[in-house]
Amino acid sequence: MKIIYFEDHKLHNPPCQIVGGIKMDSIEIPERIENIFTTLSLNKHELISSYSYNIEPVLSVHSKDYVYFLKEIYKLWRGDKSDTNPIFPDSFPPRVAGTKPKNRHSQVGWYCYDTTAPILKNTFKSAISSVNCALTGADLLFESGKKVYALCRPPGHHAGTNFYGGFCYLNNAAIAANHLQNLSSKKVAILDIDYHHGNGTQQIFYESNQVLFVSIHADPNDEYPYYSGYSDEKGKGDGTGYNLNITLPIGTKEKEYLNAVTIAVENINQFNPEYLIISLGVDTLFNDPVGGFKLLPDSFKKIGKMLSVINKPILIIQEGGYLLESIGECVYNFLDGIE
Repeated sequence: MKIIYFEDHKLHNPPCQIVGGIKMDSIEIPERIENIFTTLSLNKHELISSYSYNIEPVLSVHSKDYVYFLKEIYKLWRGDKSDTNPIFPDSFPPRVAGTKPKNRHSQVGWYCYDTTAPILKNTFKSAISSVNCALTGADLLFESGKKVYALCRPPGHHAGTNFYGGFCYLNNAAIAANHLQNLSSKKVAILDIDYHHGNGTQQIFYESNQVLFVSIHADPNDEYPYYSGYSDEKGKGDGTGYNLNITLPIGTKEKEYLNAVTIAVENINQFNPEYLIISLGVDTLFNDPVGGFKLLPDSFKKIGKMLSVINKPILIIQEGGYLLESIGECVYNFLDGIE
């Protein structure tokens, strides 16, 4: 399998995150991807550097004002200082949003919805490079029709049209799906198997009948992102019936999880897309610091095998997974199973 990797992900290295009002070390760090890369480079995969792309694929998914904000906010806020402190929002708009403020400090809370995704000097550069990694995967998929794995970081599935959070700034899977549609005018399915609901991906395609979004995740009554990912969210307008959330309780074990995968496969096959994108999170592993499921490393090989029966070109995009000593093994097992 072709593995796409890029060095620039290391430029985004958040020193901290704020959870429950407590400042702590960030868990979305470069070592995540480096551990995966090291494991895969020792095995039977073809490693490829990502290509460069212009900004248009990003602007086809994210709003222009939001992309400009991500690109410029650190410089606008910090100026030319050698300040390396991360930028966090200190205020958020009410549920019924009013007018976007002109003050750049206030705009951080306008676009950001939590305190886990700080902006650093090179955050935008890393986020764009992560998008390029996903787009390279999409192009290779389109050219070869074979399975491809894009080792993306920062992750993307919590980023929406004009908002960010949950370690995510630009939505890699959504941008890749939109790119494939532009290349082929064909239907695309996205399967999100991160522990957390892909609220950004859902929001982007919620009114589309050309992109099926299926997500298997922890019940948002109990887990992040809390306000999105419920089973009654089925799409809107033309997209009604093209959004499927399969929610599982904290403590879910392998058998119950594989049952959910069976339901996902049935719905994807019924939709019959030309391409499948998998948002792969391995934070479903037992003892992951942000997860609550009880999957084992070998469970990911079984999941991969089940998804291999979907006889379509498949692009796998890395999302979450934060248990550093096991993340490489879990990804390797998944890729081994799906091949």
